[in-house]
Amino acid sequence: MGFFKTLRNFFYSDNELFAEILKATSLPKNEVKFGNIKVKVEKGVIGRVGYNHFEGTTANLLGDIHQYTFIIGGQYVPMSLQLWDNRLEAYSSYRQSVSVNLKTGARAYNSILLSQTTAFYDRGVTTDGRRQKQKEFSALLHSLGFQVENNRVIFGTFAPLQKTFLDITPEQFLNDFIAVALLRGHFQGNKRYDLTDEPLFAKLLENTLKNVEQAERDYDIYARTIPLGLRYAVLTRDNSTCQRCGRTPAKDYVVLHIDHKTPFSLGGLTEESNLWVLCADCNLGKSNNFVD
Repeated sequence: MGFFKTLRNFFYSDNELFAEILKATSLPKNEVKFGNIKVKVEKGVIGRVGYNHFEGTTANLLGDIHQYTFIIGGQYVPMSLQLWDNRLEAYSSYRQSVSVNLKTGARAYNSILLSQTTAFYDRGVTTDGRRQKQKEFSALLHSLGFQVENNRVIFGTFAPLQKTFLDITPEQFLNDFIAVALLRGHFQGNKRYDLTDEPLFAKLLENTLKNVEQAERDYDIYARTIPLGLRYAVLTRDNSTCQRCGRTPAKDYVVLHIDHKTPFSLGGLTEESNLWVLCADCNLGKSNNFVD
């Protein structure tokens, strides 16, 4: 009984630690970046958002610290980040957009992979329609510099024992989590807003959708997957440093990716000798090329 109590407390401590890091983190300049696009946000919620627990059943460890309002197409779009029972969730307009899991299933080698599927489960939409939407969403995320593997967007790798992220800063994680939630809400179509009402987003979406097939070929975004244990080993081996430009999240605020030296689509194996750490900029610049 004592073992299971200790195990439960260990995981709960991770949950609280993650909450404390996020509570001490804020969005730089009160804006969210989507690639080269920057959108101003207001602190606090104008309107109402949904909650996944009835009031009084459990505590939202973030309280009201991460609640925001966007103005899109002249409409207020509220968003609330909530941390319940080892799940960080983003809610907007009554519905959840994105969540990441801190539970046991996401663990390996003292690290937690923070990710979210790019799949959609819209009622009344055909299977082919959902798959096409997933392709477009994944291609858009890749074009913006996010790392997508096996139909999942990778936000980062959290190491509780080190009390830090291995491949991203807390500020960038917060930015990316909110950005993906807002983008996903657009594709879900049930959040009462449309990003194409904003000219910059309309152009971005238009250009991305024209290149969905090319994005699939270039970035292997639907097939490859790197196990968390292997990801942790490569990040540790390369000292969480881009192997091309030498930048790190802590000093240079870059996001790190795990990349195949010989591209996966060209037969490259997902093994430690064929993997290295690149920042998002270097990884996108390398594209689908070999490394000598």
